[in-house]
Order: sequence, then C-alpha cells, then structure tokens
Amino acid sequence: MIKIKFNRDSVCLDDDINSHETSFDVDEKMTIDDFIGLLYSKSNIARIAGGEATWILQLRSIYNSSEFYAKYLGQKDPEVVYNNLKQLRLGY
Repeated sequence: MIKIKFNRDSVCLDDDINSHETSFDVDEKMTIDDFIGLLYSKSNIARIAGGEATWILQLRSIYNSSEFYAKYLGQKDPEVVYNNLKQLRLGY
C-alpha cells in the first residue's frame, strides 16, 4: 500500500468553504481505471448540476512531495479537451 495525496479545484464560491485536500492508502498494483474510480468514490470530487463537468487529473510536485490534482474545466466538451491536450503533447 502507498499513501497518496489528492486535491482539486473549487467549482463555485460555496465550494471554497471547506478544504479539498485529502489522502488515503492505495494498492500500488491497482489499474489506472480502478485508481480513478477510487479517487471518485473516496475523494470529494464536486458533483455538478446536470453532470456535465470536465476534469483533468494531474500529478503535481509541490514542496518536495507529490499530489494528484483534479483541474476543473467547466462544462467543456471532453472530446475537444482531449484533442487539445493530445496536440500539446505532440507539440503542434
């Protein structure tokens, strides 16, 4: 088991009231699909009215430690976001 840290963007002013930081133990042999499912169930990913939110999961290094961070992209089309990120990765 390894301990991971998780944090996320706020989605509205009311969402800023409480901290979004959390940590929990995970099996290092877990698949990425299972890991994302675990993040969704154990963390405090915000539920958006209409269910049309787009999030990007990042691994960030902060002060010599790492955390997984969910970046909120509003209600952008996930397919468009994916294609934009793919272009950035390929360098064009």
